[in-house]
Order: sequence, then C-alpha cells, then structure tokens
Amino acid sequence: MIRYLIGISLFFLMACHNHETDPVLKRAFAVHQIAIHMHDSLKHELNALQTRSLNPEDEAKWKQLQSASVKWESSLVEVPGFDHAEGHSHSHHHKHGTDALQDLPPSEMLTIQQALMDEVKHLLDQTRGLAATHAQATSTP
Repeated sequence: MIRYLIGISLFFLMACHNHETDPVLKRAFAVHQIAIHMHDSLKHELNALQTRSLNPEDEAKWKQLQSASVKWESSLVEVPGFDHAEGHSHSHHHKHGTDALQDLPPSEMLTIQQALMDEVKHLLDQTRGLAATHAQATSTP
C-alpha cells in the first residue's frame, strides 16, 4: 500500500513539474499585460479630460471614448494558465470572457490578445488626440 501511495505521489509530482506553459500562451499573456497597462493609461487620460471644460463636440467625443473604454474592459479575455493577479493592475474582480474562449488554441488566444491590444491602443491614440486638440484650442488667444 505504501509503494502504491508513493508511486501515485511521484506520478502527480512529475506531472506537475513536466507541465510547462506553452510559449505562445506566455506571449499572449505578455500582450494581455501590455493591453491592461495601456487601458490603465487610457482611463487616467480620460479622467484628466473629464476635469476640463470641453466644448459640446469634444464632450460627445469624450463620452464616446469613455463608453468604448468600459466596453473594451468588459470584453477582456483572461489567458488560461495564468493567475488573475499576475500582472493585473486593474481593480475589478470579475471573470473576463466566456469559458468557450478559455479553451481556444494558444495561437487563437494570442490573436485575440493582440486584437484587444490594438483596440485599446486606438482608443488611447484617439484620447490623446482629443486632449491635444483641446489643449490647442484653449491656448489659442
């Protein structure tokens, strides 16, 4: 009986040590972390714009960007195999994505993470453009 328990213990121990994370999933997680940091910057810059006196057109653009930011955040997909706390600086505590997306092949998970990063970069660029336009408009005599 003791040999049986030792054998099972060794089997599980070796299975845990032999399991390495797929390098494509590691890349997907790295992209995910970058996107999260970009989104944190986006939220910060949107909050800074909120404190300014925007004209009605810029206010409408700001609201659109704010809405897109919330929608982006709700569409996040966690990379399976990585602890939610690793590399996440966002403050919410709910699960992202559906279970079906969690079972995607690593290459598809990477594609999703890259698309999410591209989208948040686009939102950040638009927000910075709005801030620059507003700064120019308010500094012109």
